[in-house]
Amino acid sequence: MSTEPNSWEDVIQAWLDENFTYAVGAKNGEAVGRYTQVVWYRSNLGGCAVSSCTDSHYKYFYVCQYCPP
Repeated sequence: MSTEPNSWEDVIQAWLDENFTYAVGAKNGEAVGRYTQVVWYRSNLGGCAVSSCTDSHYKYFYVCQYCPP
């Protein structure tokens, strides 16, 4: 979610940055699901999309769906 548009490069980099809160599981209950999907070696057939909702504080929603084995 974002209040302003972002490039896909920035969105995916933010997901990869979750590695700082990952240590064979989440540190202190932090979210790491996006990071683990991006780096999971068997993830495949991914697709991504962005949607905007101008009436919301977070106007942009970025999602990716991965097909696990």
